Amino acid sequence: MIDRDEFNACMSSARQKGLAEGEAKVKERYAARYKKIVEYLRSHGVPEKLLKAAFAIK
Repeated sequence: MIDRDEFNACMSSARQKGLAEGEAKVKERYAARYKKIVEYLRSHGVPEKLLKAAFAIK
């Protein structure tokens, strides 16, 4: 039988792993979205320098 400290350690580890995996999926989704936005803006003649400056802002 495991004690409370072991249980908490296991839950913490699982939570951190789940958060990391979820964060990676969100980054992939936004990367695809930003790519589409950049392609659209480029097609309308927005300069590359302006695009880099805009996407550098967080």
